[in-house]
Amino acid sequence: MIPLVPNDKRPLIKKGLKGASKNLEEINRWISKWPDANIGIPTGDLSGLIVVDVDKSEEKDGLVELRRLQEENGRIPRTVYSRTPRGGLHIYFRNPGVRIKSRTNHPGKGIDVRGNGGYVVVPPSTINGRSYAYGVEGMGKRPVELPGWLLDLLKEKPFIPQPRKEYTPLESNLETEKIIHALQFIGASDYHTWVRVGMALHSFDPGGNGYSLFDSWSSGGKGYDPKAVKSKWSSFGKGAGSVSISTLFYLARQNGWRIKEEHKSSDFKRHC
Repeated sequence: MIPLVPNDKRPLIKKGLKGASKNLEEINRWISKWPDANIGIPTGDLSGLIVVDVDKSEEKDGLVELRRLQEENGRIPRTVYSRTPRGGLHIYFRNPGVRIKSRTNHPGKGIDVRGNGGYVVVPPSTINGRSYAYGVEGMGKRPVELPGWLLDLLKEKPFIPQPRKEYTPLESNLETEKIIHALQFIGASDYHTWVRVGMALHSFDPGGNGYSLFDSWSSGGKGYDPKAVKSKWSSFGKGAGSVSISTLFYLARQNGWRIKEEHKSSDFKRHC
């Protein structure tokens, strides 16, 4: 743990996160010295914890984004969680044994992941007189493993918008051919994969070409429904920024896809 400034999230010790300790004697010294201190716990490799930090404020509502992610991918299993002073959540999971960095607005707006390089404030710490408090459902339990779909999202590189580039028709054709080739390695029957590929294609081209690629690829999956494809495509403009065309190529590589020599133009290396 690390002691934090009372009524605040800043570390009290000079070394900050690097000074975190599990030595009981040192922790007792901190308690004696700063009895009103808030408490922080490092995340990632140091503690074996990954925490999904769902923020709620006037500017953003991570709870809405969390609900959307679960509707598209499946419910998060019951695990240890705490309520934050502003009405958000800290959801605790076991470190899956892979390096997950701390990031903001990832895997969605208003949701941060606390992994390597981060820490969380834990109960009974207070901010402005309001306490962090563990949820009753998680009391006495241990954090569970991250569900597979959430682990995949947390491992992805966050989407960083790039300046829009004007391509010649030849370059656009090359990029489209590259995408079509990659899509041949991705099945369209898994709902989670289907949504992510759709988001990736939408980020590539939210117009007719992107939709045509999505619809054509979707037709190869079980239960293909053109109305469902059109409806889902229309929803991608509402918060699909965490997924880029790189996600599509990542999924294809997982299934053995490799970029063809004729597609290795320097203009496309940023997608690999």
